[in-house]
Amino acid sequence: MSSGEPLAPGQPAGAPQPEAESSRRQSLAPAIFPLDRLTRKNPWVAALFALLFGPLGMLYSTATGALVMCVMYVLLLFIAGGRLAWAVWPICIFWAAMAARE
Repeated sequence: MSSGEPLAPGQPAGAPQPEAESSRRQSLAPAIFPLDRLTRKNPWVAALFALLFGPLGMLYSTATGALVMCVMYVLLLFIAGGRLAWAVWPICIFWAAMAARE
């Protein structure tokens, strides 16, 4: 009882205190799941998705960018009659690859 920590209800005075759930999770998570690897995106995969699916392919790397480019694509379809909509595709590929690098 020298540590100054309160006892859990129904636990004798000399019993070891249970470890906090969050600290136990912190100590196990890096060994089991490398979280930085799960959140990183591959720029080549992002560019491939954008090449194949255009603005929708950007959802792999950046949802905000995908929304912006979808709106631009639809606007160009209506305003320019589809003549300039092809210009969105290379921008999507570049943006997706750059967003995946960050």
